[in-house]
Amino acid sequence: MKYIKLVVASAEKGVAKPDSEIFLRALSRAYCLPENAVMIGDRIDNDIEPANKLGMKTIWVKQGFAVYQKPMNEFQKAT
Repeated sequence: MKYIKLVVASAEKGVAKPDSEIFLRALSRAYCLPENAVMIGDRIDNDIEPANKLGMKTIWVKQGFAVYQKPMNEFQKAT
C-alpha cells in the first residue's frame, strides 16, 4: 500500500464502530494525532461522525447504503 500507512478493521480488534475506541487504537498504533489522520468510510453514523468528533479529517464514500444517507448534524459532514 503505497499511500496508506495503516488499516485497522474493527472486527480484528473486538471493538465495533461507532465506538471511538477503535479509532483511538488505530491512532495509537500509527503514533498519529487525530488532526493528522484521515478516516475513509461509507457510513455517516459508523465512520464519519465518530472520526469527526475526535478531530480526524474524513472522506465519505457514497456507495451501497450510503447513497441513501443524509448528514443530520455538523459531525456527519465529511471534512
